[in-house]
Amino acid sequence: MPTALINGSPIAELYEIVKERGVDSMAAYEIVKYPEAIRRFLPIPQDEAIVMGIALGYADERKINGFRSDREPLENVLTLQSK
Repeated sequence: MPTALINGSPIAELYEIVKERGVDSMAAYEIVKYPEAIRRFLPIPQDEAIVMGIALGYADERKINGFRSDREPLENVLTLQSK
């Protein structure tokens, strides 16, 4: 992975630039799991890796987006052991 992506600076800057223009953004890893599908729409050569996806759009503040389901208590799903 390129060093520039590891420290996140260019990505954070892009997020800030689009936010200043009223557009929301988020990391979209699921996109890069399917590089061949992306290449059908974008001219990305086979010898170049697709390492990050960024979704751009407008946040939807409807109530459904604030929904939080009940969670199983942590002690019911996690066991810590030490030697």
